[in-house]
Amino acid sequence: MNKYPNNGNNIIKGMVLFMKKYFVLISLIIIFICLLSKDSQMRIRVIANSDEVNDQILKKEIVHQLQKQTLDLNNLDIIKEQVSYIVKSNNYNYTVDVKIQTQKFDTKYYEDQIIKGGKYKTLVITLGKGEGANYWSLLYPEYYGVGFEEVNTGNVTYSFWLLEKFKSFF
Repeated sequence: MNKYPNNGNNIIKGMVLFMKKYFVLISLIIIFICLLSKDSQMRIRVIANSDEVNDQILKKEIVHQLQKQTLDLNNLDIIKEQVSYIVKSNNYNYTVDVKIQTQKFDTKYYEDQIIKGGKYKTLVITLGKGEGANYWSLLYPEYYGVGFEEVNTGNVTYSFWLLEKFKSFF
């Protein structure tokens, strides 16, 4: 006579319990990766006063000067002072508004990379009325300084986002 009559059921229950724990662990890892990737894809957006040529040149000058610096996102007043200085040194008297907002971005293509669209934390710098075309870029190293003012078209590369994230850790 079998000393452990429910041995098969116990093994199945143990496997189910193990799989539940494994699923919870994998889910937590995925959530953690998603949270990290959102912060690492923070954007910067500079909105010109108007679409006039001089306002667009000023916008590009501000972007150019900011790209030379490491921006302290914990102190927006310093960024506002820096941008205001650039505005005044170019003989403009525009107000400067600097804030961090969550904004929606379309998917863009740069060389052989897809820059995923979605809602991201964004450093928004508005010059004057803020009625002109805007410039935006990402704030992480491999794209810093690559800006978008119009749709960039190219060949689409398909990949699995989660797989690429796991590959980046190894």
